[in-house]
Amino acid sequence: MNTKKLISPLLLTLTLSACTNLSSVKQYSETANNSLAQVPTVFNDFSGSCERRADYAPINYKPDCSNLKDTEKPLKEIVSVLQTYIKSLGVLADDQKVTFSKDIDSLENELKGLEKLDSDQVAAVSTVAKYLSKLASDGYRRNVVKTTLHENDIQVKTITTALSNIIQQDYEELLELEKRAAIKYYRGIQAKYGKTEPLAVMIKMEQQQEKLSEIQKRVKAIKPLTQLLDQVQQGHHQLTVQSDKLDSKEVIELVKTFVKDSNPVIKLIKDTYQ
Repeated sequence: MNTKKLISPLLLTLTLSACTNLSSVKQYSETANNSLAQVPTVFNDFSGSCERRADYAPINYKPDCSNLKDTEKPLKEIVSVLQTYIKSLGVLADDQKVTFSKDIDSLENELKGLEKLDSDQVAAVSTVAKYLSKLASDGYRRNVVKTTLHENDIQVKTITTALSNIIQQDYEELLELEKRAAIKYYRGIQAKYGKTEPLAVMIKMEQQQEKLSEIQKRVKAIKPLTQLLDQVQQGHHQLTVQSDKLDSKEVIELVKTFVKDSNPVIKLIKDTYQ
């Protein structure tokens, strides 16, 4: 009997994928996940900035921060789905089973109420969540790494772009409003008590500089954070393009560069919000 004829194309695919070194995928997954882990901290500061601004406002003119708190939860849900997907690449590369238990219907309903996302962006998050659910239910392992990359590459770009835009536009605007409120508050103190209590006003002016410095640190962290999200997307795309040779020296070097570029930015974001 000719045993070669008994080897099916599927078995051959599984055998080849089992022999492929997917350490680059695991390394990308770990660093990309660490990058995404910084985003919820920034979303938490949406309402945080609003509440700090409220401290500077008269009682009858305090901003309503409740809508920002309502926005933070679905935004963090989006990050959670993307993080779970990025983690799943490492899990699959390690030949383990993916776990995913999020309720898709609840997720979709929550995202549809988020005005900051358009229908394509909502669909991208939903598509990734459904793919994760299928990976988990069907018990796929490392033999689907290539397919997983290709099936989700467009969605990863759509989601990271949406997150970047929200941070760049909405967060920067919130910090600018906080800065203006702080300046107005301390100018009011200076105008009212500058002549009668100069020492106390001097201390307040020092306090103002500290507050403005903290705001500026957050403003300066916006661009690196959005670049970090872009690096996550670009790294995923490069793995997708090179998915036929994930164990090649070229891919290993690409991932090393991704890790090298990402780690200092991750540290910067952590230091900003510690």
